[in-house]
Amino acid sequence: MGNNISSFEVFKKFTSVNTNISVNEVGNQKNAPLTDTAVCNSDIAAKKSDFTPAVQDVSYVKTISDKTGEKKLKSRMLPNDTITKLKVELKKAAKLPEYAYRGLKGDPNANFYEYLSLGNIPYFIGGPLLAAVFAFGATRNNPQARVSAVTRTKQIAVGVGLYYLAAALAKKVIDVPVKFFRGVDLNHPYENVVDCRATSPTGESPKKIEYHKVPESVDFTRFDLMAGDETKNNGQAVNEQFDKLAKKFGIDKNVQDTDATLKGSIKKLIISSTAFKYMLAAPFVALGVALAAQDAWGNIGKNLGKNIKNMFDTKSLLNLKQRAGIAGEIIKGNLLTPMKESFKVLWGAKGSPNKIGRAIILTSAIAPILANLRILQLTSEKHNKFVDISEYIPLLKKKQHS
Repeated sequence: MGNNISSFEVFKKFTSVNTNISVNEVGNQKNAPLTDTAVCNSDIAAKKSDFTPAVQDVSYVKTISDKTGEKKLKSRMLPNDTITKLKVELKKAAKLPEYAYRGLKGDPNANFYEYLSLGNIPYFIGGPLLAAVFAFGATRNNPQARVSAVTRTKQIAVGVGLYYLAAALAKKVIDVPVKFFRGVDLNHPYENVVDCRATSPTGESPKKIEYHKVPESVDFTRFDLMAGDETKNNGQAVNEQFDKLAKKFGIDKNVQDTDATLKGSIKKLIISSTAFKYMLAAPFVALGVALAAQDAWGNIGKNLGKNIKNMFDTKSLLNLKQRAGIAGEIIKGNLLTPMKESFKVLWGAKGSPNKIGRAIILTSAIAPILANLRILQLTSEKHNKFVDISEYIPLLKKKQHS
């Protein structure tokens, strides 16, 4: 019949459906390299002629190529230095608005990693907003209420800052000893390449980059990235990193497959370290809040703006040493001195000790030591035997009979 529609025509109309959402299209070159603007999107469109995939208007993918041509985009370990880690954190923070936008839009490529990352937004915005609430009481009509509101706002702001510092410190007091004694950096970053939904009938799938930590969790530890170069066909080269770690864990040096042997030990390390980080957060945060509650913080900020202006004033005749001196005074007057006075008050005087304050201080000082000792105890494999001696038993029996 003349009005019948073939299945091929239906397929063409389906693949070229207009969603009324503008998308960028990748060029139709067969070997066109991925660029920084090539990313995934749920709004799929394809040309009728070559089914060139459409992509989203936000950036995900970076090009990985060499002189011989394009390499396959794959997950890779990043350098384990402070600068790289800082860059990774900045990139992750810069992605948060993008994750929120795509999540609210209902993009099916928005995954659980992005959902968890969005938890950082209320975490870091909530604290400053809490301090700002107390600043609303600073009215001009009541000078006494204004002074009280400003003082309280300063204390709450300090409390928020010390809360964030305590939460970070609870992780750091575990991360540093673990790296030193066990050789495992719990914050070693890597680029994870994630396949997005296919954007064409040929199955082409754009990629997106996520930043994770190699020993991120028990279930998602990237042991494959910890291995050496497999192209060398050398077992020693592949297990070089695991051999070094085996010594740190006390595993017998004669073990052949240190990668398989270490997996259980590293998992125990991740579990125990994560548990103690959460446990240490409690006394550390309690200490930070207790310090912020002291009256010494009510005087911070005096002449702060004026001193900062003088320090950076280009018309000033101050030399570098004098400017550094002003910076030192700012730090001393607004951080070191109030912190010292707060510790004194929290500890209490000789005649009238503050029992609760001393308990908080001592717990915060002793708990990290006990936690690290327990982690080392749980992850020590020194007395465990990993060498299989069953194959040597017949030889031992022969020697005994002879």
